[in-house]
Amino acid sequence: MTTSAGSPDRARLLLQLAGPVSAIVVFLLMQHHGTGPAMMAGIVAWMALWWITEPVPIPVTAIMPLVLFPLLDIDTAPATAAHYGKEVIFLFLGGFIMALGVERSGLHKRIALFIVDRLGGAPARLVMGLMLSCMLISMWINSTATVLVMLPIALSLLDDEGAPAPIRQRMTIPLLLAVSYGATIGGFITPVATPPNLIFIELWRTWYPDRPPIGFGEWMRMGLPLALVFLCIAWWLITRVIFRVGTEPLCDQVTVRERRAALGAMSATEKRTGLVFLFSALLWITGDDLRFGDHMAIPGWRTLTGFKWVSDAA
Repeated sequence: MTTSAGSPDRARLLLQLAGPVSAIVVFLLMQHHGTGPAMMAGIVAWMALWWITEPVPIPVTAIMPLVLFPLLDIDTAPATAAHYGKEVIFLFLGGFIMALGVERSGLHKRIALFIVDRLGGAPARLVMGLMLSCMLISMWINSTATVLVMLPIALSLLDDEGAPAPIRQRMTIPLLLAVSYGATIGGFITPVATPPNLIFIELWRTWYPDRPPIGFGEWMRMGLPLALVFLCIAWWLITRVIFRVGTEPLCDQVTVRERRAALGAMSATEKRTGLVFLFSALLWITGDDLRFGDHMAIPGWRTLTGFKWVSDAA
């Protein structure tokens, strides 16, 4: 009993020790590039190992630069700490908090079942309904989180005992792919849909300060049309080319409506979450000027009100 209980602790201890050991090894291997770059490479290796294996809590690994950079004379403590308070970090935080609110209130399930109900239960339309649901939710919630919250809905449709087994078997892969591809396609429609989008915007602002910043609405002007094209292509490939989903319905409208009815009326929490969600999205989308070339632009509310200091993160 002691041995089995101690094994995870020993493995965790070995991984904890492997972090600084890997940093020393990388430092020695990279020392010909200079002391500063070699130390930086060692810290990166240390943090990467701990992030992947998680022998310590992820936040502990995340704040390591705040301790190691001043200690190793890579950067000062104030300069290092300033990066943790960058505007893009708070935009991340706001998006994550809103996503948690939508999940905890159950609003995402109501939205998804509403779309599936409206599009019908025929196989091809059901795949489109799931893809569209995932895409719309993934516009505002991290793509991975969207898959996690939408997967149970797809599985519940497949677990319908009223549907014949051959139909359920034929529809399993298309529906699961609909969830994954729908969430992925929705991940580049808005800047807050996935962290790489915000990182790109931050890099653009840093590297090209003389160019106009990329606004929320301008990003959507590029992302939304492409997403709709990709959605149609993915749906056509899944339902017509790679898989033959047939025409016999997997579940009828009654089953979907029963699931919607089981949710009951919208709770006060869902209503409040929905209002905050819509208000935030509206402020994000309409904040910056929407430019059409060099001579035409629709002014955003920052230009109209003069509140230039109220950023998307704010």
